[in-house]
Amino acid sequence: MRSVSFDKFFDLSFEGNIYQNAIVLGDVDNDGHNELVIGNLAGTLFIYKERSCIQTIEKLGMITAMGVGDVLNCGSKALVVVSGDGQCHIFLCLSRQSSEDKNREPDDSNFRLERVHIQRIPPNTKVLLIGDIDNDGLLELVLGLTDRVVRSYRWSQNFTGGKLVCLNKWECANQIGNITLNYDSSRQPSLLISQPGGTFMRIRCQTDYASNR
Repeated sequence: MRSVSFDKFFDLSFEGNIYQNAIVLGDVDNDGHNELVIGNLAGTLFIYKERSCIQTIEKLGMITAMGVGDVLNCGSKALVVVSGDGQCHIFLCLSRQSSEDKNREPDDSNFRLERVHIQRIPPNTKVLLIGDIDNDGLLELVLGLTDRVVRSYRWSQNFTGGKLVCLNKWECANQIGNITLNYDSSRQPSLLISQPGGTFMRIRCQTDYASNR
């Protein structure tokens, strides 16, 4: 076993208590650099770039899980925030840099996440994952709930807007610890769901499109 020691660090100050899955590191503004996003139990979201808090968003309910990824399958990463009472918020950074500004240093004053969608889902989400779980080229949203249920969703776009459509529901024998996306030697994806006692459940999800590729 190798031990490491980090001698360079800095402290960030924020208010409130957080769940273990209500902190995420990801490129929420699509500028090629990761931001740190923290959500507390009071429903306030803090977004940090380097050492500065560049935006706060309030009144989101008790935040229990978050994730960053192209959940809308539009080519831009979004921030997904889920509260304990079953509200799913999707935020996008709608400010775009022109082609002339891409070589310049990013301007934090132009950064602002805007909520583009809110939807009611089953409550008590504890784990969130964004990934292509069925190898169809589109990203899905996977949620693990405290009642031992795992659900998968995909964004469905129409002329008037869009919504998250539930694709699958799986029930586990025991409580859900965490959910990860893994690949076998043939690059086929599967979900691994950790459970108490050192056990796990594997889920393989295939579509007609993926099986015919």
